[in-house]
Amino acid sequence: LGPFNGNEAVLDVYQTVGGIFDSSEPSPETGGPIGTIEILWSDCEKASLTYRLDQPDVSGRIELRRITEDNVMLCEALTGQ
Repeated sequence: LGPFNGNEAVLDVYQTVGGIFDSSEPSPETGGPIGTIEILWSDCEKASLTYRLDQPDVSGRIELRRITEDNVMLCEALTGQ
């Protein structure tokens, strides 16, 4: 959860337990944040996701790329690329 600013987003990660996929019964329980994710877009097709979790203590980086070119031209027009 969190906002983005330009080509970057820093988001809180929450762990939710006790839920059933696509159902409100039983209602899931969400505690406080257990870490952060930072997404940095290098252009309209690629981004890098860095994560740091406290419970368990893990961190890493994942390179992201669009699997389709939908909206790439619009993104490039809006960003002047």
